[in-house]
Amino acid sequence: MIGGTTLSMHKKGNGLNEIINPMIDDFMKTKAYYELCEKYGIVSSCFSNSYFPKGATDKDYEADPYFKPTDELPESASCTTGYCHCPS
Repeated sequence: MIGGTTLSMHKKGNGLNEIINPMIDDFMKTKAYYELCEKYGIVSSCFSNSYFPKGATDKDYEADPYFKPTDELPESASCTTGYCHCPS
């Protein structure tokens, strides 16, 4: 997948890329794709389509904890939120 990561376990050169990539491209143009990004709170890191509100992907990536190294996480981050600090 150009511009993203899609994991597919298959024999190299078997033609599956030619099937999977167009399907992903088509899905990324749908309202369901936007709703999935919104549901998981990752709109700022998704590729926008016509269903994204204007400026929805303009957010500063550095503000999101999943873009920070664990030793730079804010105090509000905890293992209960899925972002554990490094042990001292």
